[in-house]
Amino acid sequence: GMVYIAGGIAVGSISSFNPALTIGRFVAVLELDSFWLCLVLVAAQCLGGVLANHLFRVCRPHEYDSDQGEFTTKVAGEFIGTFFVALTLCLNTVTRSVAASWSMAAALMSATYSLATVASGANLNPSVTLGLLLSGRDKIDPKDGRAYIVVQVIAGLCAGLIAGLFAWAAHQFEEIAGPGNPLLSQVSNALTDFLFTSVLVFTWLAMLTTGTDTQSFFGLAIASCVTASAVAALNPAVILGAIVAVIVQDRKSTRLNSSH
Repeated sequence: GMVYIAGGIAVGSISSFNPALTIGRFVAVLELDSFWLCLVLVAAQCLGGVLANHLFRVCRPHEYDSDQGEFTTKVAGEFIGTFFVALTLCLNTVTRSVAASWSMAAALMSATYSLATVASGANLNPSVTLGLLLSGRDKIDPKDGRAYIVVQVIAGLCAGLIAGLFAWAAHQFEEIAGPGNPLLSQVSNALTDFLFTSVLVFTWLAMLTTGTDTQSFFGLAIASCVTASAVAALNPAVILGAIVAVIVQDRKSTRLNSSH
């Protein structure tokens, strides 16, 4: 359900993320012009299922008797989760969604619940990893923590690249703005990110390092921090991704205009 909220808000209702629903929509309309679009969407959704299978195997190699190393599993989980969270916010930026915080929170909740039992524990945020390293609770190896931060940043940059190309290809979109709320000053944006990132990291540490009996709600609690912030990304990797998206769209648009 959270995936539908994340994707539906980020890219609109053109896709149902389900071949059966896509075909049902086509049958309800029965317009020949939409037949080829229906086929393209169904093919894309089936390929998405194939990709998901491979990503699942990478994150849980022990269930398939794979000899994949634990470190590879950890960094793969961090990359996959951070990438989809960053991509969600970047696409919300591209489409100028008014409910970006809800969309990103839904993506974060889905990724957190899906990857929390993977070896890395689903940090999905350089700030969370830094807080975990500084907590002194011996919940993470410093070498792994440094690798997570690097992988998370790379995932954010990759997400921004894809979102920027999406914005450039979809000509109906105006030039996208950088991260932060344009109605607030730079100081206000920085203060908002500072305060609510502290809330997010505090919540993550409280829910996942203390062994309390409320851990079944950890994904909801962590995602709710993003919803509460409303205007902040609370994730350096996501912010970098949004910047890359702006740069990519601007470069592509400049080259296109100069060629004309």
